[in-house]
Amino acid sequence: QSHGSLPGAVRGDRAGGGGAGAGRGVKGAAPREALPEPPPPAASSAGSGAAGSGPSAGGGSGRALTMSPHTRGLYKEFCTVLRGKENKGEGFGVLSAFVEQCLAQLPEMVHWRVHLELADLSKREQRFRDARMLYRRAAELQPQAPQPWLEHAKMEEERGHFARCQLILARGLHHCPHNESLLLKAIKHHERMGDLLAARGLLGQLGGVSVDRAWRALLEGALLEARTANVATARRVFKFLLHHAHWCGPVWYEVCRFEQRCERNAHALALAEQGLAHLPRYGPLWFSALRLLECVVAPQDGLLERARSLVQRGARAISKDLVWKLWFEYGRLEERAGGAKTARAAFVHSALGCPRNLRWKVWLGGSRTELAYGQLETAQALLDRALIEAPAKVRGAVRLERARLAEVSGDVAGARAELRAARRECRHEWKVFLEAVLVEVRAKKPSRALREARRALRVHTGTGRLWAALIQLRPRLAPQTPPAHAGGACGNGALDGGASDGRGGTGAGPRGGSGGNEATSARGAVDARHAEESAEEAGGARVWRGGAQHVRIFREALQEVPKSGEVWAEGARICLDPTTSAFNPAAARRFLDFAIEFTPQYGDSFVEYLRLHLILRSSTEEVAHLVQLCVNAEPNYGTLWFHCKRSLLLSTRQVLLVAHHLLTIELEKQAPLYEAAMRRTGFEGYTLDLPLLNKEAIPAELMPSSHLVEDSRVLPGDFTTGSLTLNRMIRNVESLAFEQRRALIYGGDQLIP
Repeated sequence: QSHGSLPGAVRGDRAGGGGAGAGRGVKGAAPREALPEPPPPAASSAGSGAAGSGPSAGGGSGRALTMSPHTRGLYKEFCTVLRGKENKGEGFGVLSAFVEQCLAQLPEMVHWRVHLELADLSKREQRFRDARMLYRRAAELQPQAPQPWLEHAKMEEERGHFARCQLILARGLHHCPHNESLLLKAIKHHERMGDLLAARGLLGQLGGVSVDRAWRALLEGALLEARTANVATARRVFKFLLHHAHWCGPVWYEVCRFEQRCERNAHALALAEQGLAHLPRYGPLWFSALRLLECVVAPQDGLLERARSLVQRGARAISKDLVWKLWFEYGRLEERAGGAKTARAAFVHSALGCPRNLRWKVWLGGSRTELAYGQLETAQALLDRALIEAPAKVRGAVRLERARLAEVSGDVAGARAELRAARRECRHEWKVFLEAVLVEVRAKKPSRALREARRALRVHTGTGRLWAALIQLRPRLAPQTPPAHAGGACGNGALDGGASDGRGGTGAGPRGGSGGNEATSARGAVDARHAEESAEEAGGARVWRGGAQHVRIFREALQEVPKSGEVWAEGARICLDPTTSAFNPAAARRFLDFAIEFTPQYGDSFVEYLRLHLILRSSTEEVAHLVQLCVNAEPNYGTLWFHCKRSLLLSTRQVLLVAHHLLTIELEKQAPLYEAAMRRTGFEGYTLDLPLLNKEAIPAELMPSSHLVEDSRVLPGDFTTGSLTLNRMIRNVESLAFEQRRALIYGGDQLIP
């Protein structure tokens, strides 16, 4: 193509990449500006019609959004040069002048795309007023394109301007009533704001649209009803979709997940088999069926035979790129079922079909299996092979696995050496830095752990889990006596949420916020700016006495990672430590609301919230709400979470039940501490009233170790997390049995092929 019509700067200097990105995690407050008036009532309901895709689904002429090859080449070259100039560090003024120069040369039909590029650049430079005007200009030039509306709404949502976001989405759907992306975004936004009627209203307008165009929106509607515990309604929508969209793999997959979350595993397995009969080439459904089969069938009832038959069928049907992963998962299933030889054979199948650049994952999986059976030398040999075959950018993951194996074997020096090598080879991998901190914690070297944490944060300043590890580094060895009287230290300030009931916030979840944004705090939407302001007040010296250093680190962390759920959870743990004057249930509730909103996948936040509910003697409705939030979030990491998840087959509800038993037993042993702390915060005559447990009915493997719970001493590390047992296990790793030590060091970190 000839690009002579563009300025000379475009014809040369090819660097960077094209396309508009979306900046994340921006901070600061944007000036308030008047928004355009919403469309008339018929349009402000966020449009009508089904969700569609493609150029013609924007609500107008698809021809207006389609570029000719020549125009596409000009626009692509413009984006390339713009990215190159940005990567070279040229200022916003220079870039803006360059864009204005190109606008005079580029065809008018792409001007809206150019404004979108400049708006995205303005957002990354935190020039939010300019970005807002540019998004509006792009929408004016091409109102039938969904991208300007979506990107503008996303920016306003990230800034905490939820009312603006809603208006923008409404206007976008007025101009693009059939656009799938806008419709789904609007539904999720209404759900987050707690306006379920508006979300259902959008779905109700799909009545006259064919299912093949509306199935994604209907599927989102079914998931919405499931997240709000309207199980019967969700099941009816799923049934409708299965009947009219049985050719759609994601529908079958989500139906199986829904039934599994409802703990109807047998029914979910039957649905998975039906789905495989219709769509044998849909890979995710085979993996779902394999997991469900392990949940439904016991090893003594023919699990291994049925699982092997399922895998063999799947290997003949699915893409070759997925076959090795299916054998990998089958190998892990065999390991859990106790079939060592068949597990090894499955990993052989996986290795034979695996691409060479991914084969190191198979060796890691085989190493975990050998470790489970106590074959340390074989596990080490497999890791040696993985290190040889792993590409340079993933050698850190292999080094991390080798360090864990060395620590399990009792070779702490070897673990340190592996992690030093990992930090040299893969400085981009924050997990090896975190593991270096945890190794020193388990080795009872808090000063070295502190040094490693600070070193890690110099490299990975924006990693919340590293900041959380730093906050957790409290003195762990010297005996401590809890304060007899705190002198009313928590009587004032932001942490005082009211001594009458200790409830300072509303529930939060992955799609439901907690109080604190400028316009919708009553509906539970979280604003990161408000969260930072809460932390500023929470760190006041008048409130925090006896833990100033920890609070200082907490505040420092929030300045760097204000949207890290792990950091907010650590703030809540500080507020739930009954041995310090920082104990404050109201602040803990508020911090946990933020933690769940920002990082719903972090399971520790839900367990800590459950501890808070037990301390406050919350109603059954509040606990049920927390359980539903947790089921919706499906947490997948957290040391405390996996301490309660004793088996990978446990559902989310079952994990919370185990956590409830564990916390009840531990709180009972520490009742005097919590009662004294609650009385210090204004709960006169408070007595810890825990639910009765039939301990004889609880399986022995789910009970905490008696020698860890019965110890009456209170040491400074006992309340680092919500589980007294876990904290003491970390402090006494060398005295644990091999299986306990292995579970603690690996911490539920799952290998995903």
